[in-house]
Amino acid sequence: MLQSRAGDAVLLLKALAHPSRLMLLCLMIERERAVGELVGVLGLPQANVSQQLAKLRQEGLVGRRRDGRATYYRVCDPGTRRVLEVLCDIYCAEAKQPGG
Repeated sequence: MLQSRAGDAVLLLKALAHPSRLMLLCLMIERERAVGELVGVLGLPQANVSQQLAKLRQEGLVGRRRDGRATYYRVCDPGTRRVLEVLCDIYCAEAKQPGG
């Protein structure tokens, strides 16, 4: 079983290894986000954010929805969500604590 799923794990780890993609995924585990919102929070050019979102979508980690002119993205893979939640528990716990 592990051998057959190793490729999936590698794709996820590669996605998480890129700082911009990791930040995008972390922002989207809380809730669905508009592209413009992601651009504003990360302070990156829209072209860069769109490129990283396309990569995440290609890997099946995020899904998108269009509403008029706005495009919204969300983490759609349950395994990715679980991994991100664990990473957040480990690396972001201090920031969530009062005075942290």
